[in-house]
Amino acid sequence: MLPVSAKQSTDPVQLLPIHDITPTLKHAILAVCHPSAVQNYNVSGTASDLYLSGVAGFVAVENVDMSRDILSLLSPCSGSLPSFHLLVGDITWME
Repeated sequence: MLPVSAKQSTDPVQLLPIHDITPTLKHAILAVCHPSAVQNYNVSGTASDLYLSGVAGFVAVENVDMSRDILSLLSPCSGSLPSFHLLVGDITWME
């Protein structure tokens, strides 16, 4: 909590890049960032450009292959993703 007249000086949501695939991503729901949001983020470097804009859709991580660093994703449509910038949160999905 902040005092009544104080304003928060940091972004309440912190984005951290994931460079190494871990088994904890299995069954995670990932938001696929819209390409225009990624472009705005690359220009400004502001994390809110990614999470405040609309997302292109959601995918579920079905399997994590640690030996080849590959995520197997369940997507509602076939073809490639509009963006490879994915946001992960706390939501998981088990069939």
